Amino acid sequence: MKKTAIILIIVFSIVIGFVITAVSAVCPVWIETYKDVYGMRFGFPFPFTEQTTDMVFNSGYFPRYFAPQYFHEAFETEFMVLPFIFSLIINILFAAAICVCIYFIHRSYRNKHPKKTHKKDEYIPVFN
Repeated sequence: MKKTAIILIIVFSIVIGFVITAVSAVCPVWIETYKDVYGMRFGFPFPFTEQTTDMVFNSGYFPRYFAPQYFHEAFETEFMVLPFIFSLIINILFAAAICVCIYFIHRSYRNKHPKKTHKKDEYIPVFN
């Protein structure tokens, strides 16, 4: 592997890992009954954000998806650092594995099908 390819894969994997982790914190979760609202957990692959509330919900609204309410005063949010770090590491490794697979697939394709050269590059003028 080239040094620039390794650096690009590392940087791209870290960025994609952070993006996956951040998006997983705002994705809605499936709630079966109104009792499940009082201990919702968000994050992927390990839940690292937990929300609780003291609101009373109508049981007719469930089952449904429920998005996290980070800026609502009725919801109390607890952020857990250790599951966040584990989730971030796993998401970065997952992105790195995908990037390495794409790199090797692209490299094997380029070995079988090299880039075509333009006719202009092959043209040698007769009169200089």
